Amino acid sequence: MTGTRASGVMKASPAARLRCRADKAWRLFSLVRQEWRSPVRLPLSIRWRCWRRGFLSLSHVMYNTAENGWDLYLGDAARYLRTPSINGRWGMLVHDKLLFSLLLESVQPGITPEWLGVFARGAFHPSPAGARPQRRSCSNR
Repeated sequence: MTGTRASGVMKASPAARLRCRADKAWRLFSLVRQEWRSPVRLPLSIRWRCWRRGFLSLSHVMYNTAENGWDLYLGDAARYLRTPSINGRWGMLVHDKLLFSLLLESVQPGITPEWLGVFARGAFHPSPAGARPQRRSCSNR
């Protein structure tokens, strides 16, 4: 963060604060857009309850918060607005399930569940082998 040091505390420059606010506004807009485009249709009273707790309607249904409770999960607002860069430069790796699975599999074979394919652009694309990636050794010719 760029800025000036005053009494041992780093102060952000006005430009850095503006960028931070703009980034947060964009993430909020993205959350609202995600809720607007959600395939889940709930009554407004339930949606309002979800929003007050920081959850999108889709998350409410996926996590089954009606039975499991709210406190077991990190809300969408906290995830996207308060902690978006908690993982720093590794964030992309952590958020991409396929990439994370491939990394773990390269470190410890057999640790990840098999994957059958991916959804992209509204269509299912099967994996070439239909299972987890296999390591090849020189003896397997």
